Amino acid sequence: MLYGGSLTLTALCRYPGVFAAGVDLAGPTDYAQTTHNWTIRVLNLPYMDPEAYRVSSPIQHLESLRDPLLIVHGLRDNNVLYQQTALLVQRLIELEKIFDVMVYPAGGHGIETEKSRFDNIRRVTAFFELHLLKR
Repeated sequence: MLYGGSLTLTALCRYPGVFAAGVDLAGPTDYAQTTHNWTIRVLNLPYMDPEAYRVSSPIQHLESLRDPLLIVHGLRDNNVLYQQTALLVQRLIELEKIFDVMVYPAGGHGIETEKSRFDNIRRVTAFFELHLLKR
């Protein structure tokens, strides 16, 4: 899914309480930190429309996050750099939010090895079971 992780994070922040939980899988958190052509086509260049980047970037809206969040990212991601997740985690710590993080050292933008995929499915399933079944 295009924008899956970013869309999840945005939905959790903009509509707190609507969702029981969400998983951000390698989602961009600050669009001003990306250089993808599709981002530029939609939002223009950051210096030309900084407000579009501010409004569109989930990291700008974390204050309202109150639902459980699992962040998953591969350290070798060359599409959405892990730096974005590091900034997200730091901001969540500063805001004293509760969240979970799973990092895959050999992972890129996806979960690539069979053992890592199995681990990811197990963790995501356990996360949703915990937060969906208690509702």
